[in-house]
Amino acid sequence: MTLWHGCSLSSEGLNQPFTDQAVAFLREVFFLLLLHQRPLLLSAMETYRTCFTRLRILDSTSFLVSADYGEDYRGSVSSGVKIQFEYDLLSGACLQLCVQSANDSDARFAYHAQHTILPNDLWIRDLGFFSVAALAEIDAVERMILLGSVPI
Repeated sequence: MTLWHGCSLSSEGLNQPFTDQAVAFLREVFFLLLLHQRPLLLSAMETYRTCFTRLRILDSTSFLVSADYGEDYRGSVSSGVKIQFEYDLLSGACLQLCVQSANDSDARFAYHAQHTILPNDLWIRDLGFFSVAALAEIDAVERMILLGSVPI
């Protein structure tokens, strides 16, 4: 970063809490990176649009932080942060961006977000985001929709 932008970031700087401006900056960086990658996928996406309303991609990443954050961000061994990020590939929209403790379950996060499922959504996520109970609930709602007993 120093070479290209003339500024540096020390390890102490990384241990400082993110300000609202820093969070907004990181969000913008994510969006710009995704927009840069999106044109590579445009031709393939037209095929997906005929089948799906949204192509939702959800994943998470975790990392350790200073022990000073132990009360707010717990990890399995030390203090840790997990970032949950969900992106709709077809519209380019960020659907969810959440910062939580590293030991929070991906499956629990996905379970609390499953009320956002709409007809013709395709969810792409790894198996850590699924639980048998959540899949059974999604199936039950889908059956009620097919039978016309749940308004969409």
